[in-house]
Amino acid sequence: MNRLHVICVLFFLGVGLSYAQKNTRVDVLFIGDMMQHVTQLDAARVIDEEYDYKPSWRYVKDYISSADIAVGNLETTLGYSGYKGYPRFKAPVAYIDAAVDAGVDVFLVANNHIYDHYGKGVRQTLDVLDSVGVVHTGAWRDTLEYDNRRVLMVEEKGIKFAFITYTYTTNIPSRGPVVVNYIDSVRIKKDIALSREKGADVIVASMHWGVEYDSIPSARQTRYVGMLIREGVDVIMGHHPHVVQPAYEIGDKDGEIRHVVMYSLGNYLSGQRRISTQGGMAVRVAFERDGRGRVRIVDSDYMLHWVRHANESMENNEKFTILPLDKVMSRELPLSPGEKARADVFSARINELFETTKVNIKHYNN
Repeated sequence: MNRLHVICVLFFLGVGLSYAQKNTRVDVLFIGDMMQHVTQLDAARVIDEEYDYKPSWRYVKDYISSADIAVGNLETTLGYSGYKGYPRFKAPVAYIDAAVDAGVDVFLVANNHIYDHYGKGVRQTLDVLDSVGVVHTGAWRDTLEYDNRRVLMVEEKGIKFAFITYTYTTNIPSRGPVVVNYIDSVRIKKDIALSREKGADVIVASMHWGVEYDSIPSARQTRYVGMLIREGVDVIMGHHPHVVQPAYEIGDKDGEIRHVVMYSLGNYLSGQRRISTQGGMAVRVAFERDGRGRVRIVDSDYMLHWVRHANESMENNEKFTILPLDKVMSRELPLSPGEKARADVFSARINELFETTKVNIKHYNN
């Protein structure tokens, strides 16, 4: 081997080694329940059966899009006609178009409303998600699809994420051939094992659980958190109560973050009118692959938001908009005096909850 060849080989080896030694960071953002009540449907109507939900997301779009992966709980079915609000949700394609435009990448559909329009509604929801080119998990068209896709694998910057998601029930009992993922410890353990077989660096379990409108996790939630952590789940994302519940970093004796637990993120976008349901939380978790190839959690933070509701004097593009709560509190994004008073109560309740339950995830600083 001549001297030039040796130099070239050493140069390219050096480039490869330096690249391998660089830390690779992936930010994953978790947002709560994306719902559609009839008031939202009316506000989004442009003309006849045409809808536009994009204005709802305009103040948080940059925040969501800045994440490498954004994950949300889709708590409505989707379709092409016959749109409905509570109690049997069905939203137009424009609803999901707006969420995707805002930067949501992964949609979780295992929740109590996924079977609101029976098997046809499940299949149509999955068809719509497929048609806009986004990934999803939690319900499948049949057992064959479930067997092949029950663990959703997403790779970003060389880090492999496994997403598994479950619901405590469906409001209408589901029947075959569609499959809805129900909370079951045996099934969950099998999916965790399969995630490892598929080479997952990070396992995320999404759980539709808890007691509606209760800000304190139930005993069943805490038991399942213990089981999930023992089985090796890295991140637990909770939803269903429609209110914010505590979130925690769980570290080891050396101070490294081993797990992030979000008991309930609350609503991200909805028409619900209780003060505690009109706001919610998003949590961003940062993962890093170090020079030795190990993937670990290196940081997490949260952002609170408030959903500005409709009144008769507002233009449609001002209704049901998701507002960062900090900007509401600073009056950068103004509200009517009555609505500002409600947002103040929400903020105070969250601060008290996080203080009394010793939430240790830090607040996001923009």
